[in-house]
Amino acid sequence: MWASKGEAFERLLAACGQRDFVFAAGDDRTDEDLFERMPNETWTVHVGPGPTRAAFVVRDFEAASEVLQIFVKSDGVS
Repeated sequence: MWASKGEAFERLLAACGQRDFVFAAGDDRTDEDLFERMPNETWTVHVGPGPTRAAFVVRDFEAASEVLQIFVKSDGVS
């Protein structure tokens, strides 16, 4: 049986029901299927150079980490 990150994540989203925010980030070809299948309101981020289906791009994993730290700080969590 073959499965992809996109298919797995679709099933996870369906099982979770209502959600406030969905964030998906990745750096390789296997993440492109994930980006393509995400609902429009999902924040999709490609890490690194190259073509992508993600809505946003960051230069490297350090930049992706900075984005996640901003999310944590904006929620009041330290």
